[in-house]
Amino acid sequence: MYIIQEIMQQISKPISKSYNSAFKDAMDRSAKELFEGIRNAEMAIIPYPKPYPQMNLLLTTGCEHKIK
Repeated sequence: MYIIQEIMQQISKPISKSYNSAFKDAMDRSAKELFEGIRNAEMAIIPYPKPYPQMNLLLTTGCEHKIK
């Protein structure tokens, strides 16, 4: 393994633990429970300097390969 890979693993370790915990929680829920948890969430808007448009952040799983 390259040294940069080892460094990146150490940097991302806390985020990975948090993601794995959230993923396990989502997998233990039904689709209805997941929907109820986000249906009233407000979409975040990220402003960009002109002339660029704004960006909307939609709640998603963050990974197209993991259905829930």
